[in-house]
Amino acid sequence: MKQQSTSQQPDLDWSQVQETVKMLTATMCQVENAMREGSNAVETLTSGFMSMATNAESITQAVEKLGDSEEKEAILNFSRENSSHIQASIIAFQFYDKLYQRLQQTTQNLSELSQLVESPDRLYNPAEWSQLQNNILARSTTQNDKQLLEAIMSGKSIEEALALSSQQTEETDDDDIELF
Repeated sequence: MKQQSTSQQPDLDWSQVQETVKMLTATMCQVENAMREGSNAVETLTSGFMSMATNAESITQAVEKLGDSEEKEAILNFSRENSSHIQASIIAFQFYDKLYQRLQQTTQNLSELSQLVESPDRLYNPAEWSQLQNNILARSTTQNDKQLLEAIMSGKSIEEALALSSQQTEETDDDDIELF
């Protein structure tokens, strides 16, 4: 079996396209590993916080059965505050799902880009590039992501696209939660 040409040992078969595909693939693997590790940690945290929320509710119900006293009120106040923090944490964990979905889309986008770049028939075909861009745009789940892609496709720099994204985010009311 012939050894594949590499940037460390190039031969006549060496190609910057092959090197690009390798680097894109390595990046996809890194993202996938990070997502897997992050998911395991977040699942553990979410499960723990859900158990704490259940236990906190049980404690509150048990304390409410006690006779009236300053201690009872203090315990109930601490329990309510604790429950509030637990609920806020659970909601924060739910936003990890949005991050996970975006990273999944990113790896899919990189995979499709690698396939396009790797195929000489597709690489120089503007219709293929347009189709890739349309696929990526169609997979974008938030308006913000779509605006970022459109800004980049219209020739904006990364900094300009991110500035537009930040501006759009700031203009959105804090109470509005974008579904993803």
